[in-house]
Amino acid sequence: MEMSRRITATQSTLISLSESEVKDNEERILLKLQSGLNHPDQYYYWMGRNTPFKELIIDYTRRIDVPLSSVRFLFDDSPINPLFSANRLELEDGDSIDVIRRDVSASIETTLISLPRAKGEMPITLKVGLFGTDHHLLYLIGRSTPLEYLFLDYADRTSLFYEKIRFYIQKRWLLIDPKKTSDDYKMEDGATQSTLISLSESEVKDNEERILLKLQSGLNHPDQYYYWMGRNTPFKELIIDYTRRIDVPLSSVRFLFDDSPINPLFSANRLELEDGDSIDVIRRDVSASIETTLISLPRAKGEMPITLKVGLFGTDHHLLYLIGRSTPLEYLFLDYADRTSLFYEKIRFYIQKRWLLIDPKKTSDDYKMEDGGIICWKPLPKNNFS
Repeated sequence: MEMSRRITATQSTLISLSESEVKDNEERILLKLQSGLNHPDQYYYWMGRNTPFKELIIDYTRRIDVPLSSVRFLFDDSPINPLFSANRLELEDGDSIDVIRRDVSASIETTLISLPRAKGEMPITLKVGLFGTDHHLLYLIGRSTPLEYLFLDYADRTSLFYEKIRFYIQKRWLLIDPKKTSDDYKMEDGATQSTLISLSESEVKDNEERILLKLQSGLNHPDQYYYWMGRNTPFKELIIDYTRRIDVPLSSVRFLFDDSPINPLFSANRLELEDGDSIDVIRRDVSASIETTLISLPRAKGEMPITLKVGLFGTDHHLLYLIGRSTPLEYLFLDYADRTSLFYEKIRFYIQKRWLLIDPKKTSDDYKMEDGGIICWKPLPKNNFS
């Protein structure tokens, strides 16, 4: 008779987010967290369909005692924006959210965190960390912005309870009033930060030779960035990563090598770049009137432009683009998806009049498109998502 048997079971826990995060009578959804962290427990969340995912993310990381910066939350292999909701991502009852560990090097951990600031407000760079340690987060914040905004972000990123900590100016050991600004305390800029960014394996093929490139910024940005990337990796990966890191729209900057614009679909090998070469990043001089009506994308010297409208099928709202006739349309599509917070991989673009699916690698000339032509997009059916 077997008196004892060793049984190993996974613990399933259902967490109902508190009423403070869920509006009255709001419809709820049940979501499963699929953990890749070797954590023994299985978690399910019962939450409002319009509740931002940041509530789930903060609750989960605190429960399993990991820092926010060490994990990523994905749905259908795409990162989840913490401010989005289940309704925004069209999730259904029983859908799974993947939790994976972020492999972050020390250099990437100290990448600049840029906080929103008022138009024209002068920025300052500040380092924030635990007293007596050398580990800091680097922030860019407006000189007239109350420091409380920085403290709240820091506490959130490091899983601390904001109400239970105090912040001091290190050299003067002065307790900081969160309602005051860096200018109130006559604080000085921190040192320029050099950051090495290794593009993730998803963008680099197995055993592909890599190259180290320096981004020479003319944007008055305090950080210096270096990219370690595959020699055959298209520059669009670097361009998208960099503009998101420093929080500028794609259309507001140009990337040049030897004073010539870089085609986003070209690679380091295609341009015959060598280790240590510099890429110049410059601001595009766009008048205020054009900025509000026309999004002008970079084009090669002498390349003829075309004006195209892009919008959701069945609506009258469009964004107006100026793009080179020989530039692959994918560059326009990536910019549009980025501006409108869409997942590029989950939508398709069509020529409206002909209802023709567009190959992103082709150009407007390939399709004999005319000025003022309309491109519309539709989401892929859910069963087509990979």
